[in-house]
Amino acid sequence: MIIAALNRYYQCLDEKGETSPEGFREEKISYAIVLSKQGKAVAVHDLRDSSGKKPQPKLLAVPRPPKRTAGIKACFLWDKTSYVLGVTKDKKERAAKEHQAFKDTMIEALNNSTDSGLLALQKFLQDWSPEKFAQPPFDNNEEILDSNVIFKLDDGKHEYLHDRQAAKKLWLSQKKEKRETGVCMISGKVAPIARLHTEIKRVSGAQSSGANIVSFNKDSFTSFNKKQGDNSPVSQLVADQYVEALNYLLCKDGRKISIGNATTTVFWAIAEDQKADQAENFLSALLNPSTTDEQETGKLQKLLDIVSKGRPLKELEPYPDPNTEIFILGLSPNASRLSIRFWQTGTLEFFADKIARHYRDLQLEPLPWKTPPSIWKLVLKTTPSRKDKHEAKDVWPHLAGEMMRAIISGRNYPYSLLTTIVMRMRTDGDISCLRVALAKAVITRKMRINNNEEEIPVSLDKNCDNHGYQLGRWFAELENAQQSALGKDIGATIKDQYYGSASANPAATFPTLIRKYHNHISKLDRDKAGLAVNIEKNISEIVDKLSSEFPNTLTIEDQGRFAIGYYHQRSLRFTKKEEKK
Repeated sequence: MIIAALNRYYQCLDEKGETSPEGFREEKISYAIVLSKQGKAVAVHDLRDSSGKKPQPKLLAVPRPPKRTAGIKACFLWDKTSYVLGVTKDKKERAAKEHQAFKDTMIEALNNSTDSGLLALQKFLQDWSPEKFAQPPFDNNEEILDSNVIFKLDDGKHEYLHDRQAAKKLWLSQKKEKRETGVCMISGKVAPIARLHTEIKRVSGAQSSGANIVSFNKDSFTSFNKKQGDNSPVSQLVADQYVEALNYLLCKDGRKISIGNATTTVFWAIAEDQKADQAENFLSALLNPSTTDEQETGKLQKLLDIVSKGRPLKELEPYPDPNTEIFILGLSPNASRLSIRFWQTGTLEFFADKIARHYRDLQLEPLPWKTPPSIWKLVLKTTPSRKDKHEAKDVWPHLAGEMMRAIISGRNYPYSLLTTIVMRMRTDGDISCLRVALAKAVITRKMRINNNEEEIPVSLDKNCDNHGYQLGRWFAELENAQQSALGKDIGATIKDQYYGSASANPAATFPTLIRKYHNHISKLDRDKAGLAVNIEKNISEIVDKLSSEFPNTLTIEDQGRFAIGYYHQRSLRFTKKEEKK
């Protein structure tokens, strides 16, 4: 299904003229070597985009590279400098072999050519030696080393050698090789079967040279004496097309969401009425909200309001077709292959409803964000907090993939998410709004799917009967009393010292906190009598909702409710301050 859907998407791209010519693929190219008709290098053009902080290579359609891992195989009319020029920053012995392979391949292929540009390249390779890299126009420029380079003839035209008609014709004749034919599983047509599928690049965490979704490289994978691609026959044409479609998506930031090195998600739409781009932009805004564009933020909020109230998407202006077919694919790196983390299909309306429900499950009051948090921000909060900073390398790949699957499918969040969040809050003391929102979302969704009528409070609920929630409120007031009595400049609050034990083992911790509280409230009675009265009143209301004994332990879910209660009660203090201002 995945390959078939990608192949359909390729057909859509082809209709819009956004595909590479047959036998070509977009690759990152940094420099073009300009040759005279006599085969002399006269200039080196820097093709990189220098608009950002760091120059970025340009994506150009070049002859499809061979599949190479440890072996030495040259590309046609382009390659990295170790192949083309025999120069590299390291592995100089291997560079000599790579350059000889490129030289032999090109000279043999161009032997019967009459094209002036191809003949110039042949002369250049026959005369070139790596020592000449120190001479103009290269001048030992280290920036060129190990980057991909192409060639251009100095004839006043803006045409690279690989784009010349003679080069294309020669490349296609070189590319054709005898393959066994069979019935393609995707198209149903009899055609040459792909023995090896081309690598997929730009998946976060995967090898830079690329990785495969489909591959058979061990004897244990053979079946009925069928080797490699013959085990699942896909025609070479279809194999090239689905890989190009996927690589195209992985190049587009608006159609890709990378969660560190854990999971890369791509999505696309197929629509007969050419509204696919509109649907994809709509979904991109849902999955990865903009934090800088206020206009886009306003549109997203309006969208969520419409979807949450069950109103049709046509109320948006301009509105996408709610029945547009959407495909979402999650990929994770796994050695030299790619693992399918999740695969979900449905209409745009289906995904809009699921994502809007995700944001509703996260909702807290007071609202802790102006723009709904992106999935990447949420996943980062599952990692350890080091001075309020989180690192992408600490993201657990399986958890990231399961979170994304839950969001787009409407299923339960992984239960390990709640455990992870609770343990992180206990160990590093970072009770951030996003962590609390994630804990609330996990519990809320589980209750709804299990038809449990218990409601998880969105805002402060003084009448909530859950002891975990009320204990969290109590803990927040104990912290309030300490900070009010001793000032904000104290080294460590009771949150820093006791949050973990109080949320897990109330019976062992709260008596100690209450003894400290009596000292703090006594000081407040002398200095801020009105505040002391308010705190005691709040605690009295909370205690009335609890049993006469502290529970020995709290379950993981109740520890999540403890965090929610703590957040609501603590936020109440800041809300009142804002109202006074």
